[in-house]
Amino acid sequence: MSKDMKDNLQDIVLRSGYAVPYDPLDAVAMVEHLRQAIVGESLRIAGEKQLKSWDDVAGEVVAEITHLSTTVTTEVLHCLLVALLSDTSFDLLIAIGKDHGLEKPAVH
Repeated sequence: MSKDMKDNLQDIVLRSGYAVPYDPLDAVAMVEHLRQAIVGESLRIAGEKQLKSWDDVAGEVVAEITHLSTTVTTEVLHCLLVALLSDTSFDLLIAIGKDHGLEKPAVH
């Protein structure tokens, strides 16, 4: 991709105006940055609104994703959804496993 083409790509902008650089050459890092930005911004907004429950934080995450759904490509949304669900599923499995006496798997 030429520098001119790269310069014409738009950043992915969250509701707060925080921008994640659009980088199709390193999509994994871009999606990870976006995932972390969504979680961080959702927690920040929930704190500003003095929201106290995880359901409220989840609502902020949904609002952010809803906003992004109008501004980014389907491919970016798909990758973001996979990234968010993968971590969520893993955390849920660990919590359920703990309830059943299983230890968290070792990370190698």
